[in-house]
Amino acid sequence: MVDDYKTYIRNLAASGDKAASDLLNNMTDEGSVLYENVLKQIDVSGDVEGQLEDAIDSLNKTFEKLNEITLSFGGQEYSGTQIASMSFDSFDFVGDAQKARKEVAKAIKEIFGADGYDEDEKKIILSLGFEVSDDGELVDTQDIVPKLAEALGLNGDDFLAISTKWGIEDWTPEQLKRVYELVNKGIINKDTTATGVYNVTQSEPQNAKDSQTRRDYLSENYQDTGTDITQYLLDVKNGLIDVDDNVILEKWGHLGSGMV
Repeated sequence: MVDDYKTYIRNLAASGDKAASDLLNNMTDEGSVLYENVLKQIDVSGDVEGQLEDAIDSLNKTFEKLNEITLSFGGQEYSGTQIASMSFDSFDFVGDAQKARKEVAKAIKEIFGADGYDEDEKKIILSLGFEVSDDGELVDTQDIVPKLAEALGLNGDDFLAISTKWGIEDWTPEQLKRVYELVNKGIINKDTTATGVYNVTQSEPQNAKDSQTRRDYLSENYQDTGTDITQYLLDVKNGLIDVDDNVILEKWGHLGSGMV
């Protein structure tokens, strides 16, 4: 169906429709990602042509506003459209991802937020990785930092304090996911006193005092033969599992035998 919608828009542009022409003429490779995501949300049971025309108008406004944004990360400059097409996980650091996504959220509010968000606008917003909460606030569906705060039972200044102590902004998105997973398993909690992601994950055993928590953790992580040797050795060091030369040889051969 998306190809049919694209054909419809191309035909509109060919017939002299200015909005459709502007959309296609200003389309970038990054913008095409958002373009396709919006078209995928067209409700085939409704007024398709009307939805497409609304989508064209909304996309033009979105691209115009996003192109006013320029941010630099790792010595490279990105446009707002590029940033909007990037997932949270594609950034090198959590802090950079949050900074960039906040700029996109700001642009969304400036484009659509003055009079609330209608259903067509919500399609654009969803395509950008956000959703509108019941109280009308934008929520970044890709950022799990708020979920980490909830899992820790912290909010406001309390979470800010531990976030600063742990150095969350300097974590990679993968490290953030790892810590979030460990918090949900009860391996790490708000009483972890370490700083920095390495030391935070090194602190896993200090809060995994319940034997069933340990058994569940080890069962889930080490019955899979694809377990990463780095994580295995880290958990050996943390005391979550005893050294087992047979396991090491079975899974990783002599690669790991001399590292413990």
